[in-house]
Amino acid sequence: MLSAEVEDKNFFNSLDIVQDRGQSVVAQVGSTFYEGLESPILLAQDTSGGCGGMIWEAANVMIEYFIWKQKESEDFLTNKTVIELGSGTGLVGLTIAKIYSKVNKVILTDQLPMMNLMLENIKLNKLGHLVQAEILNW
Repeated sequence: MLSAEVEDKNFFNSLDIVQDRGQSVVAQVGSTFYEGLESPILLAQDTSGGCGGMIWEAANVMIEYFIWKQKESEDFLTNKTVIELGSGTGLVGLTIAKIYSKVNKVILTDQLPMMNLMLENIKLNKLGHLVQAEILNW
């Protein structure tokens, strides 16, 4: 359950662009591996239907790009803050946090129903020191 304190501190709450859909997410945990990663990414996914709780093909394309870009320039995201809009599972942001060791911070964003899923995936991958989740109704 998301605490009122977390909601009060969330900058994106003031934007309130779309209506809240509630918090129901059913998660199953698996792992996914990409060439160039030292270890797989553990990922809770919501396979019950909606659009945010599963891996989209666009995420795979973005990840392949960032892996390629890291090989081309290790300093590409050095000291940068990365914001992933509509993160769902947070796969892209989590992967960036794993491959760019010098990134400043990664912020995963999505609507309230995805918050627990994003937080679980941050925890599963032990990336809480580098990755945070925020509610953003876009």
